[in-house]
Amino acid sequence: MLNTSNGLPASDLLVHLEGQEDAPGAEAGSGPWKRLASERTNADGRVGSFPALSTTAEIARYRLVFEAASYWKAQGVETSKAFFPQITIAWQLSREADKDRKKLHVPLLLSPYGYSTYRGS
Repeated sequence: MLNTSNGLPASDLLVHLEGQEDAPGAEAGSGPWKRLASERTNADGRVGSFPALSTTAEIARYRLVFEAASYWKAQGVETSKAFFPQITIAWQLSREADKDRKKLHVPLLLSPYGYSTYRGS
């Protein structure tokens, strides 16, 4: 995570990893979300280790939930001035397309008024 308002890594930002569980035979994306792990970013703005992601299903859905309000408060930004109190980024992995992927990098560039992300290498 990078705080683009000051150009520094966003350290000590709480991030949750969640997975979506669909019942067998149910439409993909219809099941409840389950929290798999929670971590805080380190001094480099990175999460040390989340559990390995599964691609045993045809399509597996995951999301990261960033607790931005508490991060901005710790940075001295009034929470009423930060537009996104929580940022959720959902994505999916395909068993076929992602079978050889060893790591997944989901960068977050954030400021009090916006954010950007992409699928990293």
